[in-house]
Amino acid sequence: MSVKTDIVSALSTAIALVLLALLILSALHVMTPPWAVVGSYSMVPTLEIGDIVILVPPPASPSQLLGKVVVYTPPGIPWFEIVHRVVKVQGDHIVTKGDANPVPDVWKITIHNVRGVVVLAVPHIGLLALAVKTAMSGSPGGVVLCMLGLLYMIVLYFLSKIVEH
Repeated sequence: MSVKTDIVSALSTAIALVLLALLILSALHVMTPPWAVVGSYSMVPTLEIGDIVILVPPPASPSQLLGKVVVYTPPGIPWFEIVHRVVKVQGDHIVTKGDANPVPDVWKITIHNVRGVVVLAVPHIGLLALAVKTAMSGSPGGVVLCMLGLLYMIVLYFLSKIVEH
């Protein structure tokens, strides 16, 4: 194995570990990153469970959000985030709705509730973060999913080492 291959391997491993740590920290609400993980089917077919959405700060005017997919926190539930589309603007309030939902959301949302506007979605990368979040809530299914995800990553790591030799 050459020095160049060793450097690339070490760098890619470091990047993967940093991204994994950031996903876990965001799932545990230790930090607020510029992304969110989709946790329900309410935005199908636009977004799926486990997709990571990359966010930019919201604009100053609610009218600029019409038609955009946003991440917001409902009033009175600061630990909960929803990824839905803005379907109507009523003065200072926006009305949101999941693309797969038959009716709009019930909350009165202002621009201050909006954490960000979705500019990019990365499919399925957040499944491990959702499993960790579920595991930390005490669900046995989440623990199993988390362990399977870690086992999968370990197997892939060792298979890549075998293939290199």
